[in-house]
Amino acid sequence: RWAMQEEFRSPRSPPASPSSRGGAMAWFPIRGGRHSLATATGHASGHPAPGAQAATDIPSELSMSAAPSPRGYGGTPASRKSRRHARLSAVRSDQENVVLPEPFNGAVIQQTYALTDVPTPEALSGVLAQLGINTEEWGTGNTKNVSKYWKEIKGSEAGLEVWRTTDGKVRPVRVTHVLRAKVSSPDAYSRGIFLFNTWQQYGDGRKRTRNGLLSEKLTLAEMPLALHLHEVCERAVTEEEMQRIVDASTRIVPHRPAPVYDPEYVCPLTVVHQEFVDHTVEIEHSKSYPGLLTAYHLYTVDIVCEGLPAVDFNTLEFEHAGPDGVRKLKYIHAWVWL
Repeated sequence: RWAMQEEFRSPRSPPASPSSRGGAMAWFPIRGGRHSLATATGHASGHPAPGAQAATDIPSELSMSAAPSPRGYGGTPASRKSRRHARLSAVRSDQENVVLPEPFNGAVIQQTYALTDVPTPEALSGVLAQLGINTEEWGTGNTKNVSKYWKEIKGSEAGLEVWRTTDGKVRPVRVTHVLRAKVSSPDAYSRGIFLFNTWQQYGDGRKRTRNGLLSEKLTLAEMPLALHLHEVCERAVTEEEMQRIVDASTRIVPHRPAPVYDPEYVCPLTVVHQEFVDHTVEIEHSKSYPGLLTAYHLYTVDIVCEGLPAVDFNTLEFEHAGPDGVRKLKYIHAWVWL
């Protein structure tokens, strides 16, 4: 599985096989610089597209943590400063060798659209039409309609950028940001052991194999991630996938109702350390929105938590409260130590 190959490889070595997303056009490393800040903050036009920045660009705070970090955390201010300088040197070295696969090598971000530019689904549809994207068939079969994409933009879950490649072609690109976290306890982190999500069960009883890290969608408001890293990691752990810890035997079976939300429960986990490991970008033709390219910014981080069980366990993730105030079970997650 690509996800497993990615996590056990060196952050500087691309995976041996294409992404498990399927249909991926390109995979390449990104390690900060002007592009990361431009796309993350929504600045428009003229910025290099992923990986196209010059080697002389000053890395962002995010890029300073992109190189692998030593095991353990804390230490004296001098040792922490030394590690930061070592990571910065490694990032600058990486930037000199970043080359995007065609046709994206040398592309620039020509324009970034904000909600004020597309205040309604109809306005978004009109902009996409001007960019050569026919949305008439969107919403049929397994595709999503324009309103769904517009709601992603409204909720800051996705953006719309226009890239111009070196051959002069204009490419509309849907942009999303995803956190992938290697969650560990202080003792397990020192030994290189972290939690792996093996399966998920929906609130209606359906089950699917996951075999991946903790994964959480990020909003554009949380970019640049360097400025919000602790808050994002805390949210991903204590409010989302690991918000309720239960025994490893917990699951939905016939004649056993799904667990219900307990408003008195307090998550026992505390994030005591977070370390940025890697930032990669994956580009593919969107299956949900035909004609669009989607660029997935994937941020891998180490999260160290106190309060984690020493044995395998499950967690409950609940939906946010609906109009009736009820929080329905979204997933049961199964976690194993690897």
